[in-house]
Amino acid sequence: MRKIYLFIFLIYLGSVDAQILNADGFGRPVDSTHFISGTVDFGMTLNKQSNLILSFDGRADVSYWHLNNVLISTNNYQLFRTGSLNLVNGGFSHLRFRMRQNKILQPEFFAQYQLDNIRGMKERLLAGSNLRIRIKEVVNTSLFFGIGAMYEYEKWDYSGIRPDATPRSDTVRNQFIKLNTYLSYRQKINDFANFNVIFYFQTRPDSYFKVPRISSDARLSFKINKFISYAVSYNIFFDAAPPVPIFKWYYSVVNRLIFTF
Repeated sequence: MRKIYLFIFLIYLGSVDAQILNADGFGRPVDSTHFISGTVDFGMTLNKQSNLILSFDGRADVSYWHLNNVLISTNNYQLFRTGSLNLVNGGFSHLRFRMRQNKILQPEFFAQYQLDNIRGMKERLLAGSNLRIRIKEVVNTSLFFGIGAMYEYEKWDYSGIRPDATPRSDTVRNQFIKLNTYLSYRQKINDFANFNVIFYFQTRPDSYFKVPRISSDARLSFKINKFISYAVSYNIFFDAAPPVPIFKWYYSVVNRLIFTF
C-alpha cells in the first residue's frame, strides 16, 4: 500500500526553523508487515527577519515499515530570493530509526544534517537516540513521551545577525552533548478533523535549565473529501543562547491544501 501526499499550496508567515523535527507524522496499517508511505510537497514562503525574503521549497518524506520497526527519511531544501539576489539557503536531511513500535518502550536513533544561510548557520550535524514511551494509545488518542541525548556540531557566521548587533568576520563553532525530551499528543476529533501537537525541550547538561531550546508544533487538519484536506499548522521556537546575535524567537503559521492519491 502506498500513499503520496502532494502539498500544492503553502503560505508561511514569520520565520521558519526546522532544526527540531516532528517525526510522528507517519502512520501504518495494522494488518501489514511491510509498508512504504511518502509525502512530496512544493511551497512558497514569505519570511521577515531583517529583510523581506521570498523562498521556494521542496520536501520529500519517506517511511519504510518492517514488522514493528520503522525507518523515516525527511528531506527539505529551499531557494531564497531577496531583492534581485537568488540564494540557495539549504534545508535539512533527517534519518530516524524507531524500534518496537507496538511496545510501551520504543528505542529510536536519529541523525541530521542542516544549513540555513539566511540566519548564518553554515552547517549543523547532530546524532543521538531517545527512549520513546507510550503513555496512552487508543483508537482516537495517543500520548508519547521521549527522553534521550544527542551530539551536536554547529558552524555559524555573522551574515544573519540582528540589525543592532555588531558584525564580525570570524566563524563560530560549537560542539555540545544535549539532553533531548519531547511530549507528543494526537487526537482524532471526528471523521473529518484531527489535531496533533508536539513539545520539545533541549538543554546542555553543563547549563541545566539556563540555556534551553524549546519548540512547539501544532497542526489542525480538516478532511474536505476523500482526496483533499486542509490543514493549519503553528510552530514557535525559542533558543535562549543562539551562537551568534540573532533573534531568540521564531514562529510560523502554515496553511496547506493537501491532495491524496
